[in-house]
Amino acid sequence: MVKKTRYCFFVGTQAELIKLLPVIREFEKRNIPFTFISSGQNELSKELLGNAHVDIQLHEKILFPHMIWVIVWFFQTMLRGFFIINKRIKRSERGIMLIHGDTISSLMGALLGRALGFKIAHIEAGLRSFKLTSPFPEEIDRLIISKLTTYHFCPNKWSCDNLKQTRGIKIDTEQNTLWEQYQKASMKKIALDTTLHKPYFLFVIHRQENLYNRELVTSLVSEIVKQSDQLNAVFILHEPTKIALIQYNLLDTLKKNKNVILLPRQDYYLFSKIIENSQFMVTDGGSNQEESYYMGKPCLVLRTVTERIEGLGENVVMSNNKLETIHDFFVHYKKYVRKPLVTAAKPSEIIVDYLQNI
Repeated sequence: MVKKTRYCFFVGTQAELIKLLPVIREFEKRNIPFTFISSGQNELSKELLGNAHVDIQLHEKILFPHMIWVIVWFFQTMLRGFFIINKRIKRSERGIMLIHGDTISSLMGALLGRALGFKIAHIEAGLRSFKLTSPFPEEIDRLIISKLTTYHFCPNKWSCDNLKQTRGIKIDTEQNTLWEQYQKASMKKIALDTTLHKPYFLFVIHRQENLYNRELVTSLVSEIVKQSDQLNAVFILHEPTKIALIQYNLLDTLKKNKNVILLPRQDYYLFSKIIENSQFMVTDGGSNQEESYYMGKPCLVLRTVTERIEGLGENVVMSNNKLETIHDFFVHYKKYVRKPLVTAAKPSEIIVDYLQNI
């Protein structure tokens, strides 16, 4: 049997774990017992978990080659989770299920939690792009999760205001928990590979809606090759990205360019250091947008919409998938340099203080 607890963390992806870690560490600091449940969507880093460990594993790591398999995995894992959690955690011990963000595992955790009698605490609540199909399926996930949530922990007033018509209690945590995790990463002394000692820009593309757009990917690779004559390019190869580049016959073009450095997906602390040491970043990741805001780093977001407000009108430029906007950013990126964020906000303390006083 799992130890008695009022609290369960439901985590599916590495990104969720990174942002929940400050809350988990605050639980540990206060000696508050909790149960850790993993959906198995990603293999979670043991280095990041530290003293925490997975109490209930619903599924082994799985790759999703097609959307149909994502759907099959989701319902299969949720059904499996219902029976496992129901068997291992007594109804009298079910208090609050903590979930994070907008992944399919976040949605699974909310649905399972409610079905099993937990109250749902949603961390990073209230983010909205106000466009159902972008980002997909994250915007839909958030809308459904907000209907199931009792405690909405919002990273700012804007996100709280987005939930005015939604049931549940809204708590402004003043910043995202990612801020605390970034602070920890920035204090770590990590030596970069010698290939990264020359000035470079960072490029990340991994979202399916971008990778399925052959014309966009081809144009971006062409721009990267062109700009690498002036400044080295560090290109992060997520597995879906690598598959798309091979399919479009573009990977060899990048490999042959001595000014383009191809790196596999990095662990969180090393990747933070790579961002920090770059001249600017081009990305389609929402969390990267936030990280660039904390650092005051110029950032081009390869999307038509974003569910976050951090950095907009300051260091962050939305590409809207327009080639002229992308090219202009490469040429004039220096005008988007800003000072790093300074704030005393401690979102994890705000969250745990509130939960302990319910």
